[in-house]
Amino acid sequence: MRYGGHFGYAYVDCYCSPLIILSDLCAGANSTILTAPIGFESYSWSTGETTQSIAINNVVIGTQYQCTMTSVTGCTITLTTIITPTILAPHFGQITNCQNQTQFKDSSSVTVGTPINVWKWDFGDGQTSNLQHPSHSYAAPGNYNVSLIVTNMGGCADTVEYVITTIPIPQVNFNSPPVCPNDVSSFWMQVEVPMDNEIWNWNFGDGATDTIQNPLHTYNLPGTYPVTLIVTDSLGCKDTLIQNISTLPGPVSDFSYLSACVSSQINFTDILSVAGTVIADWEWNFGDASPLVTGISNPNHFYPGPGTYNTSLVVTTVNGCKDTIVKPVDVQSVPAASFTNSIVCANQFTQFTDASVTNVGIITAWQWSFGDGSQVALTQNPIHAFPPGNYNVQLIVTGSNGCTDTYISKCKCFGRTNCKL
Repeated sequence: MRYGGHFGYAYVDCYCSPLIILSDLCAGANSTILTAPIGFESYSWSTGETTQSIAINNVVIGTQYQCTMTSVTGCTITLTTIITPTILAPHFGQITNCQNQTQFKDSSSVTVGTPINVWKWDFGDGQTSNLQHPSHSYAAPGNYNVSLIVTNMGGCADTVEYVITTIPIPQVNFNSPPVCPNDVSSFWMQVEVPMDNEIWNWNFGDGATDTIQNPLHTYNLPGTYPVTLIVTDSLGCKDTLIQNISTLPGPVSDFSYLSACVSSQINFTDILSVAGTVIADWEWNFGDASPLVTGISNPNHFYPGPGTYNTSLVVTTVNGCKDTIVKPVDVQSVPAASFTNSIVCANQFTQFTDASVTNVGIITAWQWSFGDGSQVALTQNPIHAFPPGNYNVQLIVTGSNGCTDTYISKCKCFGRTNCKL
């Protein structure tokens, strides 16, 4: 046979209370309630009553009462109490006395009676609180009549009133003129109520902080940043100010170019990539020791020879913000077009021989124009027959890098046997 089972659970509700009879006799009262500790099976009072709490009317101060209590296990205990007037001792003080954060601390006590469980504050400016240790902000520094009414669990109350003094807060202000991204922002702090040994805590809204009075800070990106300044004086009083600081919109410089052969005019185009910025000036440095070109957004330029030139563009917006970009411009060498030809005789074929050379790659295309209205020839070494006359023969060659060169030679033909180039 096999047995099974499961765990069992039990919960015990425990309550700890002092083994005393609670009672309060408030000033002017002629009745009170006596309350024995909870948790017993039965209660037996010297008055003959058997409840946990009993009411005493027409109280006589100094009268003694007893209660015998029996637990569920049969254990007994007898407690005695003497009717005594409740005595409360209301009192409070100030931890801080700053105008914008006056911290009060209740230090009231009970000499005779149940504990205090209700606090009612009047701060003297029309504001109140029910907290035991409240903090209050006053609209202005000065003297205020602050009162505290404390009430215990038996409903007895007493009042205390003091004149408290609050001191002015620093009342800070700061400004920062707008600047361009990546430029240094200057923050100027102003204290309308200056104090000695002030502490400054700055948070610039981008994760950076500082602790000097008038700091400098650089924002790497344009935008609006919530700048926080907390000033603490020698007495611990603080003032906090949060202001949005905006950087001016900055340009992002960039350019493109269309051609890069030595013999070609290179066309540069400004391609500003940030919308909403208005460019007031452009400054081009083509990297070949030529003069700077300013005021032109899309200039043209001839480079003196093949090579790589670090070309820069500086753009300036209408609000004075600048940005610079430097790009390498690879200028390719061009082929050198040339040709030779056999003797030119009228109405007879003349042999043209390509003599072009290139320093980069190879020549990949030839275009011949004979100047007599005939079709263009695209072979490297064409033949052509001329009628009598004078002709400008042109050869355009194209290298494998896409660069071209042109060569023109005059051709004179006077007759069948008397002609020459």
